[in-house]
Amino acid sequence: PEAHQAPHPQDAHQPHELARIETKLEELREAERAFTRTHAELAARSDALAERESELALRERAVAAREAPQAPELEELEVRIRRLEQRSRGRTGTAQTFSSGLKALEQRGLRRSD
Repeated sequence: PEAHQAPHPQDAHQPHELARIETKLEELREAERAFTRTHAELAARSDALAERESELALRERAVAAREAPQAPELEELEVRIRRLEQRSRGRTGTAQTFSSGLKALEQRGLRRSD
C-alpha cells in the first residue's frame, strides 16, 4: 500500500543537486589543499627568516666585539656610575640618572656665571 506512493517532486532534482554538491565539495577540498600548501610555505619562510635574523644578530655581535675598544677602565667607570646612581636614588627617593645629574650641574654653573 505505502510502497506504491507517487515519487516526491524533489526526487526529480536530486541527481542535479547531488552533482552540484559534489562539485562544491571538491572545490572546497582543493581550497583546503591550497591553504595547507600556503600554510606550510609560510611556516618554512618564517623559519628561514628567523634563522637569517639569528645569523645576522650573531654577525652584528661579532662586529661590535671587534670594533669595541678593549678598555677595562671604561667598564670600571660604568660600574662606578651605576653604583653612584643607585646611592643617589636611595638618599633622595628620586631616580636621577648620571646624565640628569650632569645637566643639573651644568645649569648650576650657568646660574653662577650670570
